[in-house]
Amino acid sequence: MRSRAARVVFAPAALALLLTGASAASLGGLTSGSVGAGSVAVSPCDANGFSYSYTLSVGVVTAVLVGGVADPACEGGTITVKLANSSGTEIGTGSTTVATDGDTADNLVTVSLSVQPAATNVAAVHTVVTGP
Repeated sequence: MRSRAARVVFAPAALALLLTGASAASLGGLTSGSVGAGSVAVSPCDANGFSYSYTLSVGVVTAVLVGGVADPACEGGTITVKLANSSGTEIGTGSTTVATDGDTADNLVTVSLSVQPAATNVAAVHTVVTGP
């Protein structure tokens, strides 16, 4: 009886190990006999930061105007803005594409928020540009 119970417990555990090994081996660049990591340098499209102002409606932040977005380096990228309260919890978010224009002056991008917090609760703005 004891050996049957051991087989019942062992079989699922062995299957889990096999599946885990198979999924780790499919990560690319790694083989089943090695452990490794990779890295690549990522250059920002805008190295000197942004300025911010808000569009309000009845005390609620409906959009964030992000100024100083590098032109043409960030054009075509997706800019995402997240607003946080004093505890660091995300309370507002939105994203849009940085439009391409014909000049080289820094861009002003309006990011409409899909989650719109009360302005009094906003303590921090976090911004990232992905792409182009």
